[in-house]
Amino acid sequence: MVAQNQKTQYQPSYNAQDVHLFVNNVEINGFQEGTMVQVAFQNQLVTMNADAKGEGYATISNDHRGTITVNLSELSVDNSMLSKLATSKQQFPVKLVHHDESWSGQGWVQKMPDAQFGATASGRSWQLMVPELNYLNDNV
Repeated sequence: MVAQNQKTQYQPSYNAQDVHLFVNNVEINGFQEGTMVQVAFQNQLVTMNADAKGEGYATISNDHRGTITVNLSELSVDNSMLSKLATSKQQFPVKLVHHDESWSGQGWVQKMPDAQFGATASGRSWQLMVPELNYLNDNV
């Protein structure tokens, strides 16, 4: 039994309403069904190498480039804002927050999303390139 004042290993539940993405200081809404946002760093934090004699050593990477993929419904009004940011080729602030975790930096729209049209509304996947993507976890 866990005492009332002890922290458990997991959050009690997941709720998509607790995920907040801000692009150019505007909260993004109108996501497509399924994955709303995905964060991917381009490099490993540490790599292991060995010399010819088998002596191992670690190389710590200072490369913090990342990509934030935003999956919007084609009906989202935020597609218009992202289109304007893409065509302006201007850098803008990006921040993703979920409970005690956050990712932030200055980014650009990598390219205009692919478009599909059919019997139902489709999605638009926007890729935001962030050259210095900062990760923060308040529990660490």
